[in-house]
Amino acid sequence: DLTRACGKAPMFWADHPVHSARVASLLQKNVMAIWWNYSHRLKVRDLKRLRKAGFRRILAAPSTANYSMRFLTPRRQLVNVRKMAVCARRYRLNGVLNTVWTTTRYSQDAMYYGIAYSAFAARHPDGTLRAFNQQFARKVFGTGLTRDLAAFLNGWIEMDIHYRITLAVMKKERLGRNFLEGLEKACRVGERILPLANKYIPARNRAIWEAMVLAAKTAWVCAAGALLMNGRKLNAARK
Repeated sequence: DLTRACGKAPMFWADHPVHSARVASLLQKNVMAIWWNYSHRLKVRDLKRLRKAGFRRILAAPSTANYSMRFLTPRRQLVNVRKMAVCARRYRLNGVLNTVWTTTRYSQDAMYYGIAYSAFAARHPDGTLRAFNQQFARKVFGTGLTRDLAAFLNGWIEMDIHYRITLAVMKKERLGRNFLEGLEKACRVGERILPLANKYIPARNRAIWEAMVLAAKTAWVCAAGALLMNGRKLNAARK
């Protein structure tokens, strides 16, 4: 009531109403519920529970930066954003609210890529990644999507550093096989795309480009360091 008296619309993170029918029954239903889900294996169970509880004003909230990732927006989060955008349209929700959490986990300007993708996905839920990259190159960097830039962007989202990896590095703990395989992939991708960074020059917003390159370098160094700490040999390029 205080919020409405100020001419604003009340909103809330809809964690508890989907887990407790009692909590849902105590809340006014004319508020905006924020249904957040950050998984690329999206399930709509919680959304249906909100609808069943009587909430009709709902925002879909994916994430391009959250607790599970470090340094840059990986492909799995782009998949999360696209699936949430599809759900927003299919279930006629009030919109899509992208979330970007905790600035200590990444280089600030490197987040523009994921943020721009969320806007693209909300407008074009069935749009391809190549179509987005073409728009991103033109609108953000003021150039066409060159072959080198396309290869860099396609590889950039594959440099997926899970938060457990950075925790293990800090605590000097051993990593499981699945994590090590992911690190090997990140190293291979880094070796392929980082040399391309010197071949592309944006016409504008150079700080964003440099931040994206820095994020890729940081992910590559982290992956190589974690592999060394876990007894994996590195090839000459990584050394």
